Amino acid sequence: MTRREFTKGLFAAGLAAGLPSLFAAEAESPSAALKVTRYSVAAGASRPFRVLHVSDTHLSLVDRIDGQPSPRNAEERAKCFPRAEEGLNAALAYARERGETIVHTGDLIDYVNDGNLAVAGKMADLAPGGVFAAGNHEYCKMVGDGKVEDEAYKAESRARVQSAYPGNLLFASRVVNGVNFVSFDNIYYYVPAGVPEMFEAEAARGLPVVLCCHVPFYTPEIYEAVTRGDVTRAPYLCGTPDEIVDQVKDPYRRRQQRADARTHEFVARLRGEKLVKAVLCGHLHWPHVSDFAPGVPQYCVGANFKMQAFEIEFS
Repeated sequence: MTRREFTKGLFAAGLAAGLPSLFAAEAESPSAALKVTRYSVAAGASRPFRVLHVSDTHLSLVDRIDGQPSPRNAEERAKCFPRAEEGLNAALAYARERGETIVHTGDLIDYVNDGNLAVAGKMADLAPGGVFAAGNHEYCKMVGDGKVEDEAYKAESRARVQSAYPGNLLFASRVVNGVNFVSFDNIYYYVPAGVPEMFEAEAARGLPVVLCCHVPFYTPEIYEAVTRGDVTRAPYLCGTPDEIVDQVKDPYRRRQQRADARTHEFVARLRGEKLVKAVLCGHLHWPHVSDFAPGVPQYCVGANFKMQAFEIEFS
């Protein structure tokens, strides 16, 4: 599917001009191209159900309603993610055909602009009841601009981004058949202020919890998969022990990925919480599954722009 076809089909879907269509008539459903890996989790659901877990779409749209960034930036970034629109089409069609809830764990867009946020603004209609966690690219204004990504940087575009997305990107909760999907921001390798307290309120409800966030949590297994035995590599994980981060060669990555005390305490709290049944995340652009805590799987799904998805049945 070309970018022109992705955008053009919107009129057939009866949505707003300038936004992509997800369900234009085709000989074969776009969902057929999706590479789906299936898992199951015994979570204590009131009745079994399935979710489609995707992450890292990296939409790089520019169109007639767009202001900035420049078309050149959109063209260059689209080369990195040539199947982003196709991947989103396929995931939404797959979930729609099967009556599944979509859980998107961040980087739906590649950078902040009108075209990308217009798609984000339609997600509530295109994926009803979906769970959407923030990714680091949700707040990126120009990829490669050299700016330090922190709370101050995020604040520059927070209001604009949040107004487009369904649900609170800092922290949100959605209960599906008795299972509480708790999404929260950990996009810069730490947990922002307020998140631990909001989690305690959710834990007090006593429902089984599925954590949904962008950056995977450190485990020895995923760390080994990322670094491949080279301790000087950046781990790109949340809550990595300080002694491991100390060995990272790149000073920027070493500073960027050092978790604060609040994050270390929160991760330890989550590992010990019996209500937590699974973690859904992305960020790495390739799939990995290992235990976050004993008996609690962490599902790091591959990239949506690579046509990858996890279908997880909760019972």
